[in-house]
Amino acid sequence: MGISMEQGAPKVDFHRLLREIAPLAFAVSFGVLIAALPHFINLVRIGEPTWISDYDDSYYYLAIGEQAYEHHPFDLADPVLPADGVSMYPRLQLTPGVLIARAAHWGPMGINFAWRILSGLGVSLGFYLVARWLTHSPWWGSAIAIWLCADVGVVSGWPLFKHLAVFYELARRPQSKLLASAPIIHPLWRLVSPALPLPWLLLMIGLWMRAVARPTRGRIVAAGLGFGILFYDYFFFWTAAGLALLLCTLWDRGSRRVHFLTGAIGFVVGLPAVYTSFRVKTSNPSDWGARCDYFLSIGRFQELEWPLKYLIAATITALWVWFKRRDLAPIWSLAIAGIILRNEQIFTSLQIQNWHWDYAIGVALSLVVALSITAAARIEKRRGLVVASFTACLLFIAATGVWMRYIEATRTKFSRDLLADYLRYRERRHDPRSVPLEPNAVVAGDRFFLDWAAVLDDLRPLDRHSISTSIQISDSEWDERSALNAYLRGLDPQAFDSEQKTSLKSVDPRVWGIGRFGDWTRDESIFKRRIAGKLAAFESVRQNPLSLVKKYHVRYVVLPADQHPPGYLLDGWREIERSAAWRIWERNADRSPPSQGEPTPSPSTFQQFNRSRESILTQE
Repeated sequence: MGISMEQGAPKVDFHRLLREIAPLAFAVSFGVLIAALPHFINLVRIGEPTWISDYDDSYYYLAIGEQAYEHHPFDLADPVLPADGVSMYPRLQLTPGVLIARAAHWGPMGINFAWRILSGLGVSLGFYLVARWLTHSPWWGSAIAIWLCADVGVVSGWPLFKHLAVFYELARRPQSKLLASAPIIHPLWRLVSPALPLPWLLLMIGLWMRAVARPTRGRIVAAGLGFGILFYDYFFFWTAAGLALLLCTLWDRGSRRVHFLTGAIGFVVGLPAVYTSFRVKTSNPSDWGARCDYFLSIGRFQELEWPLKYLIAATITALWVWFKRRDLAPIWSLAIAGIILRNEQIFTSLQIQNWHWDYAIGVALSLVVALSITAAARIEKRRGLVVASFTACLLFIAATGVWMRYIEATRTKFSRDLLADYLRYRERRHDPRSVPLEPNAVVAGDRFFLDWAAVLDDLRPLDRHSISTSIQISDSEWDERSALNAYLRGLDPQAFDSEQKTSLKSVDPRVWGIGRFGDWTRDESIFKRRIAGKLAAFESVRQNPLSLVKKYHVRYVVLPADQHPPGYLLDGWREIERSAAWRIWERNADRSPPSQGEPTPSPSTFQQFNRSRESILTQE
């Protein structure tokens, strides 16, 4: 380990220590660089390290992280409810980033930055440890870690091949369809999955492989603890790892005892997490899961998917593992377990957003490919030429991986839209004429304002995407919230009907779309019942809006500045702020209204405001 004993005193072998530390430092530095590169870019462009990848970042993860940041850093809560909320996301994933941002006084937007730094650090370290332990070489471990962090094909299970294909596409078509929606070029660095939970899976893989290589009591216990941690980390990873351990117990006679004990120890460690999840699921409304495709009942042979890319990669690597690299069989078994679980409805009749198992499949197959290629590169025959070729290839992957990450950060449609929305809201917060809003109050109205008010001003949105994933809100409450918010926005029944039909079928979050999941996307009769329920809720709101305003404690209503205020605002509401973008009303406010002489911004003023925000994004 770089330390020796001479005449009873420890002596540090600095050369050996440097040989261990330098490769690790290279790998970890590169991992942090490529994971957080978009934040570093915007630090230069807009003066702060803020980057919002997609709409999940803003209205799910950041909203939950903000609650912890402001109120209870060691606990995660529902971003919608003013109090006593429960989140379905694991603390092990989100809490460390919240604690770092809070300790560094980065503010709520700094949570995202901390998460990406942690993901770059953890993923690169995880790849390094697995490769270091299996190759017995720190430099080869570093090379494999850098390769897999930079390669855009890791999640697909086709490293290098997909990397070349995507590089060619972006180089040939600057306006590629890959940039038309959310960032999909580097899926490895998506938050929350797989970037934040993946380090724990890689740690478990490394400990498991070490126990198989030399099954001492300490290594077996460590592997079991590594498996147990996954229960507190990510459902899709512990289930894949558990099935992989079972498969290896069945077909790997030589190491059967290691696989069985690893699984048994891990299950005992993870049992409290399973019990807690069960309690949360059964103690909250049962219909929330159906609208999110979590434990949604379907037919055993419905929605079967056998992705060809994984089947081909698994078949090719199976031949290599069987004849040349039997030591990689546990990692390959993890991929097979993921492929089986991809269609777990055959056994459970449940849909659980099965595509999340892709992360375990792709990473496992990519590890097998990378370890196999580097093993071939280390053969003695013409070793110098082979190593030189591998080094050149590694430099190419690293350089093009960083370039594609830059393209993804600066040109992706949703990321640019979200940054423009954030800049609009930041402009309001920096305006000395803006009125401070009471933290933890419920706000209704404009969806852009609601998104950022939840993150930056600690407010609770009456209706937004986070409502549909809230485990404590039933469908009937969801209908009431969406109907009340539409009424407060000034919609009539026809407009509300049209908006809801679009929302329930659309997958575009810019139009309130939530149509990717939900039982109504599979059955037209369920869709009609959902629309009927929402229309009935809207009619109930029209009959007595004040009772629902009081029920949900709505304090603020925010409307676009160019919208004519609905008539209900004349009774019991007071306008407290108007700007180029929004007008804000407060119910039963104590503050004095603004001067009646202030003009209402015209639509042209509002459009100029938007253009000024967009101009920032086009500056190099």
